[in-house]
Amino acid sequence: MVPTALVPLAEIPLTETDKPTGGVAGRTRRRRHEQREPRNAHERKLCAIFCELLGRARVGVDDDFFDLAGIR
Repeated sequence: MVPTALVPLAEIPLTETDKPTGGVAGRTRRRRHEQREPRNAHERKLCAIFCELLGRARVGVDDDFFDLAGIR
């Protein structure tokens, strides 16, 4: 599973106490994409594990486990 986007920043946004803000990378909303099918045995196994853990019928190669589980 590979990130869908890398966002270069000129500087990291900081809070008043010089700590990184919650949106350090300026998290972008992902565009809905079509699910890509697994290309090899490793990807098939990983997608099968995600399906089992999340109780889903289908998971694509580019899907993010945490987005699917609603955990952040």
